[in-house]
Amino acid sequence: MPKFLPCPFCGGSEDELCTQYNSCGDEWVQCSCGAEGPSSNKRNDEHIVFWNIRVQPKNDKISEVIEDLLELEEDLLNRSRKTRRILDKINKL
Repeated sequence: MPKFLPCPFCGGSEDELCTQYNSCGDEWVQCSCGAEGPSSNKRNDEHIVFWNIRVQPKNDKISEVIEDLLELEEDLLNRSRKTRRILDKINKL
């Protein structure tokens, strides 16, 4: 049986993943976070291969840049709010 790769949505490990079945013979991988992979009606672990194909490796440098941008966005929003309060005070003078 192929090894499960982590959930692309929550990073859930193999312990949080399971194979689901329906009455039509379809199989798919489901994570404890609710994410589901594509289904397969073949009994050869194809559903695990499908799950693993859609997982993209995490690029730590891109993640760091995204985190920096989100922090910058928050900082800019806070500065904008502060500027608006100062302008409101000036207008009331």
